[in-house]
Amino acid sequence: MFDLDRERARQERVQVAVVGAGPAGVSAALTAARAGLGVALIDEHPIATDVMAQDIPLFFGQRMLATTANRGLMLERVTANNPLIAEAVDAGVDVKLGTSVWSSEPDGTLGLADGERSWLLSYEYGVFATGARDLCLAFDGWGKAGVMGAGAALALMDRYQAFSGRRIVALGAGDLGLHVALRAIEHGLEVAAIVDAGASPGARPELLQRAEAEGIPVYGSHTVRRALGPDEVEGLQIAPVGNGGGGTVEIECDTVCMAIGMAPSVELMYWAGVELNFEPGRGGFAPALNEDLRTTNEKIYVAGDAAGFTEGRYVDPAHAEEQGARAGAAIAAASGAASPPDRRGDAGGRADGAGDGAVVDARRAWLDSLSLSKGADTVVCLCEEVTRGDVLATVRRGAGHPDHLKRLTRAGMGHCQGRRCREQIQMIVSDSTESALREVPLASYRPPFRPVPLAVLANQDETDDERALYEGTPYDEIT
Repeated sequence: MFDLDRERARQERVQVAVVGAGPAGVSAALTAARAGLGVALIDEHPIATDVMAQDIPLFFGQRMLATTANRGLMLERVTANNPLIAEAVDAGVDVKLGTSVWSSEPDGTLGLADGERSWLLSYEYGVFATGARDLCLAFDGWGKAGVMGAGAALALMDRYQAFSGRRIVALGAGDLGLHVALRAIEHGLEVAAIVDAGASPGARPELLQRAEAEGIPVYGSHTVRRALGPDEVEGLQIAPVGNGGGGTVEIECDTVCMAIGMAPSVELMYWAGVELNFEPGRGGFAPALNEDLRTTNEKIYVAGDAAGFTEGRYVDPAHAEEQGARAGAAIAAASGAASPPDRRGDAGGRADGAGDGAVVDARRAWLDSLSLSKGADTVVCLCEEVTRGDVLATVRRGAGHPDHLKRLTRAGMGHCQGRRCREQIQMIVSDSTESALREVPLASYRPPFRPVPLAVLANQDETDDERALYEGTPYDEIT
């Protein structure tokens, strides 16, 4: 009897596989390549339009122009947005753009797919620079086209130059929200308002000064009542926090951008057996790291926002570049290609900035204020149309684990794979059971982590080794 997972031949091998071609990933790839190692740099951008429409990997909210379907043009723009990609190519890095990672095994195997084929890649060392994903909270009308996340808005504005909105309201007055608003103005868009559930903005003074100079209205201690418009956003109704429906303000806009926060993208780490711990000051569940940014799976290192998200560091990529270089240098040393790296810096990649309490308070302030707008009828899982009331009732019946909720309500089982509902369900469970957020387990992930068309999987031919392995073997003996 043969075990397919153990015996099948690997189709591609590399010394170092870097997932994510942002500042951290490219920096790691360049550092390892300059040390003489063979490096593959994998990035899913440009993302296919049909995948964007499923709000994967970010909450795009149907705000991409039709030009995103032009793959050649998007490749040019993605490369131009990050000149270090061309530098990586010159350094001998095998750059694979438009390639998604749909699986990650503990033994150092990645499942890859592009628009034409699917294949396996095995590595000796991996750097997961997978970034962070948009944190979403539900309100009445948040499923309308035009409600989106901050990371998606910035990607469409900067990386793709294909943002279809014209007049924006940003939810969140921290560094992230003001950064989105100011980038929108730089792109010639109009910012109608910045809204925050907190009493005072949490952004850095220089960002607040720039926003004030641009004349952007800031509504502190306000929350969303509903998004206006039949199918697409045509406006946003807001009201003072705690006000039972009075004192509402209606703002004309075509886009509502959630800039409440982001969470590290950890699905590849989860499946690869990396220890993940809940630390709000790092954006949520984040990997346990040593001083070299190595995880509990000794093959895998993590750098950038995937190692721990804070708004200030997201706005300034210098720290991500430093972490990427540190991870690349550590791998070069571990492989014997270079001397041990300089370990000065934050131990274990700990992301400084807002403390755990401040992050939890800010997110709970938003959740509490939004839950008043429509109460139990608010849909928290858009894919499966699961309401807040459905979740609460199921928790009261004893289902306190997000995976139990998933099985009983289907919350988190839709095409976005829980990216839009994980954090709010975690907070609802925490509130309902009167437990700390860190006591609510991480909902599980399963591959494929990205949609892979059956036609792409079907076109993956067997290798000669696989044919030889199974030739003449009865079907019922193959496991």
